[in-house]
Amino acid sequence: MNSDFRKLKFHLVEVSTFKINNNNFVLAKPQTFMNLSGRVIPILKKKYMISDENIFVAVDNVDLEAGRLKLREGGSDAGHNGLKSISSFVSRSKYKKIYIGVSRSHPGLDLANYVLMEPTREEAAKIDGALDFLVKILKERSLEDLPALMNIINSYRE
Repeated sequence: MNSDFRKLKFHLVEVSTFKINNNNFVLAKPQTFMNLSGRVIPILKKKYMISDENIFVAVDNVDLEAGRLKLREGGSDAGHNGLKSISSFVSRSKYKKIYIGVSRSHPGLDLANYVLMEPTREEAAKIDGALDFLVKILKERSLEDLPALMNIINSYRE
């Protein structure tokens, strides 16, 4: 997937739009602090006519080993400030979360500092492999059959 991001005029978000198997995708990168990332959701929903059910949020997860993937529908924000912000603009039970494992390879470090660090080469390779797999699955599978999609993504192991 080759995505060129462009900044939406007057908004704190960069977007890339593309199509896979007749599904339109809007990949958004908020340019805000993580705990304010939900503020871009109403802008995107209005501009691209996106319903809550069609929102997938990719988020890091230190409790998953690097490169593991987990797709969930609904559920809590689990203390993640970015998800907390998003949940204030989207029905928590309707949007999907794609967790991307970044592990916690430096357990003594403060979590806020750890997630801002660059991953090791080995961790980066695992994360890149997982993202490549995710794009491949999105190209091959229907988003309509969420249980099957969850089963495939959640069972991914490098």
